[in-house]
Amino acid sequence: MGAKVVIISTAVATFCVGLLVGGLIGHFASKAAADSSNISSDDSANHEANNNKPNPVQDRINSQILFDAISAASIRKVIKLYSSQPHLAGSERNNELADIIETTWKEFGFETKRDIFNVLLSYPGGPTRRNQAFIWSGNSVEVQTQKEETELVPNADADKIVPPFNAYAKAGDVKRNKAFYVNYCRAEDFVYITGDHGLNLTDSIVICRYGKIFRGNKVRLAQDYGAAAVILYNDPQDSVIGVNATYNETFPNSWYLPPSGVERGSTSISKGDPLTPGFPAKEYAIRMTVEQARKEKMIPGIPTQPVSYEEIKPFFEALSGEEVDLDTWKGGLDKITYRFGGVLQAGKEFQIKNYNTDERRNITNVFGIIRGKVDPDRYILFGNHRDAWMNGAVDPTSGTGVMMESAKAFSALLKTGWRPRRTLIFCSWDAEEYGIIGSIEWLDEVRVLIADRALTYLNCDAGVMGTETLVASASPLLWKLIYDTSKLVNAPGGKSLYQQWLDVTGNKTDPESKPLIGDLGSGSDHTGFFHMHGVTSMESYYLYDKSKTKLATWYPLYHTSYETFQAVEDFLDPDFLYHKSIATFFTEITRNLSDSVIVPFVVTDYAVRLRHVYEELNSAVRPKLLLKNQSLAESLDYLSHSIDKFAAEAIKFDEKVASIFDRDPSWLDIRTVNDQLLNLERAFLYPLGILDRKYIKHVVFAPAANNLYGSSAFPGIHDSLYEIDTSDEPAWDKVKDELTKAVYSVESATKAITVDIIV
Repeated sequence: MGAKVVIISTAVATFCVGLLVGGLIGHFASKAAADSSNISSDDSANHEANNNKPNPVQDRINSQILFDAISAASIRKVIKLYSSQPHLAGSERNNELADIIETTWKEFGFETKRDIFNVLLSYPGGPTRRNQAFIWSGNSVEVQTQKEETELVPNADADKIVPPFNAYAKAGDVKRNKAFYVNYCRAEDFVYITGDHGLNLTDSIVICRYGKIFRGNKVRLAQDYGAAAVILYNDPQDSVIGVNATYNETFPNSWYLPPSGVERGSTSISKGDPLTPGFPAKEYAIRMTVEQARKEKMIPGIPTQPVSYEEIKPFFEALSGEEVDLDTWKGGLDKITYRFGGVLQAGKEFQIKNYNTDERRNITNVFGIIRGKVDPDRYILFGNHRDAWMNGAVDPTSGTGVMMESAKAFSALLKTGWRPRRTLIFCSWDAEEYGIIGSIEWLDEVRVLIADRALTYLNCDAGVMGTETLVASASPLLWKLIYDTSKLVNAPGGKSLYQQWLDVTGNKTDPESKPLIGDLGSGSDHTGFFHMHGVTSMESYYLYDKSKTKLATWYPLYHTSYETFQAVEDFLDPDFLYHKSIATFFTEITRNLSDSVIVPFVVTDYAVRLRHVYEELNSAVRPKLLLKNQSLAESLDYLSHSIDKFAAEAIKFDEKVASIFDRDPSWLDIRTVNDQLLNLERAFLYPLGILDRKYIKHVVFAPAANNLYGSSAFPGIHDSLYEIDTSDEPAWDKVKDELTKAVYSVESATKAITVDIIV
């Protein structure tokens, strides 16, 4: 996953539309579909003969066929096979898995395609040139970090192990006598240490702990503050909860990160191939040089090295300076005093040797396709990435197992003679871990087709990272479909997914409370679809209860060599029943989207979310705008008025949808409404991009500038006001631009759904 931090909505509300959308909602309980003996031949015949009216009875039958075809044992088999060896992007094993997936989809009766791109990837040095960090005392090495993680359980062959490294970090040898600890290396951490404490980080080595934000943002900020190199580590406070951070109580004896565990990961800020931004990485494309990409800070211009928490201790012991004065800066290293740093004690020096190589290699996306029978030029896409830093049993292979099981279920439905109304495309993406490369390169290549035809993208990266609750992040258009589907699927233990989800995330004092749905951040393959191309998207997975288990990373063994099938089976989901539940959930959503006569989007839910994020924006930025002038603050009133207009039009549109079957709609009537729904999300795009990020075009929901994992509502406005000086007129011009984009996008969205289609 290049994983992703989900910014959870604090309130979710929906309007009652009064329509049983797509022949699903409210029509069957989760335990069983209607007895097929109650279905007359006339019902089935009518379903085939009249494609302009829903047939709830047939939909129930189709859903049950899918539900019955999903097997925990089958998912287990896929995860075990696919995670048996490391499969880094560009590796022989990852290419073998592409072949296996394509062959499997052909056996399912799918049409298959593959697309190959030649992209820049990054690899660690070979066996004699391992990346390491050192502590020097005089002319001798006092400490050197491990070349490979300690083998705690039998793993890969020695020649297949991917040693700890950060992809795209610049190769180099940096040796300094000055080093600083900057907590999580967030923007506010750098402001605190350099501003509040007046420390100068120029030409130093910076220590960052993993978590909270994307690692690439950490390195980018360290470089901006003048650091010469970065050491990253997982603090036990963030990776070991409820047990001692010792080998006896961590993996392989629990799912927690052992003292020798090291998180790998990319440090690229670029999304897609770093050398061909905006173009597919094909032979005809003009390419930047690696040096140009580093100069523009798309990839780092400094070396980094990740280390384990047992190895970071002597580096902390060598730090000088004051003890940190905030509890939020103190981690869980045993018997360690957390200091800000400065010139190292006793004349010591830190050194980072990075032997990374930058290599252009081919990557392969694989597609399994079921052609639609009514609207074959409208696409529902369901994707998961294939590549992993090591074995990747959770990220991404738990999600791969979910997607492949869903495909298997649809193959069973195909055997009944069924075909979806719209074209269904299963996607196995390559090189996601490096910077969402495979999916974005494909989108760059098929941009025109996606702009006209893609209705929805569903993403399942790591399908099961815990077993306490469903988590979903989505466009508000999908809220109702997500809720209704979660009521139809049972979680292990007997509750519905919805009830389990509500128990963990709902407001227990509000009887009208619903489970929390987050806005979409970045960090996985929905990014290109949603933030760049305006395709209505969602992602979902199972997770632990974050209110009880406060990990700073996604799960303790994230991106380490210990993320193996054994870890999944022993500690995460022994019977693979949570995998089965999330697979069933995704499969039913996919069926509904691909086969409903009217696309099951609810526009008024978007209006609800727009109003909510506006109120948050208004509270946060109006005081800053008033510091400049009153008229600038009044721009927020224009935005509020535009949202009111959108909400009024949304009610009319949903009412139109609710009554469409009161008459005898033609195919054109249905197509017109569905195309308005297809284009609504795209109306929130600004073609030239948001502030200083021309490839991120969604004005309302986009990754935060200083954390690509997270989502920020109206991020251009927030980012333009970050640390602004009231006398900086060019900066205030950017603020005005972002305010204008916000109003313009909402006005455009209102036009997209207007009931009166005449200009």
